[in-house]
Amino acid sequence: MKSVNRKMIVEVNADIYEKIEAYCVQSDLCERSFVDELVQYFLKDNLKMLDAMRRGYTEMARINLDICTEFELCETEVTSLI
Repeated sequence: MKSVNRKMIVEVNADIYEKIEAYCVQSDLCERSFVDELVQYFLKDNLKMLDAMRRGYTEMARINLDICTEFELCETEVTSLI
């Protein structure tokens, strides 16, 4: 499958841009490559965090279900006394 590049315009404050420029010169990296790598890293890192959160919520759902099941008998007894 052929990859098609898309254009995105991003505005950054002048101080940040100067730091990016200096980093690219020091690292012998073009700004486009820097931005590509930065975005890839950001997306990969955030996807890891989202997956961790998803697993956490799934685990909490199981724990909550266990708690509800555990106290179901107590609740049934209370409502039968009313």
